Amino acid sequence: MAAYAISLYSRIVSHLYEHVDNEGDIERCKNDPVPNRHAAIHGFVAYSTEHNSFNAIVMAETMLSLIADLKNAKNATED
Repeated sequence: MAAYAISLYSRIVSHLYEHVDNEGDIERCKNDPVPNRHAAIHGFVAYSTEHNSFNAIVMAETMLSLIADLKNAKNATED
């Protein structure tokens, strides 16, 4: 399970928040089922499939889980 979590974290770092600056970036994001926040917010790519939605939910859950784990670790060191 740890390897899967690490791969999801790597995906967040390398793709989810990546800046989309040119046509090549936009094309790459169009062909990737994991939404890119920058491309979506600026209207470069419309993520409209169920697959895109599911991947966005998985990424959000991963981030929320990571935040909860970090909070728990911080609280444990304060005790």
